[in-house]
Formats: sequence, C-alpha cells, structure tokens
Amino acid sequence: MTRRIALQLGGASAAASLESLSCRVAARGEPRLQLLRQHETPVLTKNHPDAVGIKYGFEGGRVVKLGSTYRLFTSEMVGDPIWVKMRLGYWSSGDGLRWKRIATLFTSSGEFEGKDPRASLWSPLPVFDETDSVGTSSMWLTAPRPALAAASC
Repeated sequence: MTRRIALQLGGASAAASLESLSCRVAARGEPRLQLLRQHETPVLTKNHPDAVGIKYGFEGGRVVKLGSTYRLFTSEMVGDPIWVKMRLGYWSSGDGLRWKRIATLFTSSGEFEGKDPRASLWSPLPVFDETDSVGTSSMWLTAPRPALAAASC
C-alpha cells in the first residue's frame, strides 16, 4: 500500500528542513515523506481579518480534514506575558488556504505565579474516533506551569 501525503508549507526554510528530513529518512530505508507543493507565503498570520485580539501570532497547531473541510486547532498568542497568555482557536477552510476563525475553545488566564494549572495552554491535538458509535471527538493539550518551569532552570 502506498500512502501519499500532501503538505502545504510557507517559506523556503520550511522546505529546506523538510527536504533534509526526507533525505535522512529515505537513507534508512523507511517510508519517505515527500513535499508535493508549497505555498509561497504563510496562509494564516496575526494580520488575518479574523485574528482580532491575537497580539503575537500563532504557535503550532493541527489540521484535520473531515469530509471536504479542513479544520485547524492552534495556539494563539493573545497577550502578555508572551507565550503564557494563550487561546486555543478553531479555524475552518474549504481549500486549506483561505481560513475563517470559528471559535475560541479555551482561554488561559496568563497567571504567571504557578497557581493556575491552566495559566498557559498549548498544543491542541484533536482526535476523532470513527469507531465510536457516536463519533467522539477528544482533545489533548499541554498546560505548563510557568513558575515551576522557571524554578527548575
């Protein structure tokens, strides 16, 4: 069985990194990830009309395609302190290039003293279980405690 994966990346550095990874993986005789196309510019930035309130941009995220709709779950850097005050956003697209913001899933408190376990929310990882009789969707995320992380350095 052959699997074909299409990635849409923006920028030359992303393509160079992917090319390097592809060469290393192919050299070991493992399945190969191949870049099929690349968009010339980022498809979503903090300047997008629906990115109201996003101060510093986006960090990571996951795209899943259900039917003919792409769904993006991403970390949005919405305030200070940077990388602490976050929102988990849900975006939708019919083509993977033009996005519309649908909802805020969670907003972190941005509390920086280590008292709130949800002070900073990151890395939404959606999972859809098609084998479940009701089609359950779940989401895992990371919620580091800033004061504890700083103390361990």
